[in-house]
Amino acid sequence: MNKFSQTKNLFKIILIADIVAFVLYGAIFFLIKNKNQDTSVLLNNAERDLKKDEFLRVAKFSLDQNKVEVEKLDTFFVAKDGVPNFIEYIEGLGKESGVALSIGNVSVEPDTKNKDDFK
Repeated sequence: MNKFSQTKNLFKIILIADIVAFVLYGAIFFLIKNKNQDTSVLLNNAERDLKKDEFLRVAKFSLDQNKVEVEKLDTFFVAKDGVPNFIEYIEGLGKESGVALSIGNVSVEPDTKNKDDFK
């Protein structure tokens, strides 16, 4: 009977050791899994930032390369502070061509589409 008791105790010790080992392996697995997920998120963020930086560098290079063309295009538009001069210019053209032109009111409305303008 003593031998059976020793075997039973040995079995209990081995069972407890197996459970402890299983719990440790599970804990280590979940730690590695969480670290892997964190690393993946950081890698994705780094890749996204790298692509964004590359796009911005290409856009800046393109703007620098086309600076003359951009300045030429800017001459075709009325600047924010140039509206009174533009109105006077249009009225002057009207007088030269014999057309009666009357501008009664000018208002500026914000354009929500152009809020992300590069300038």
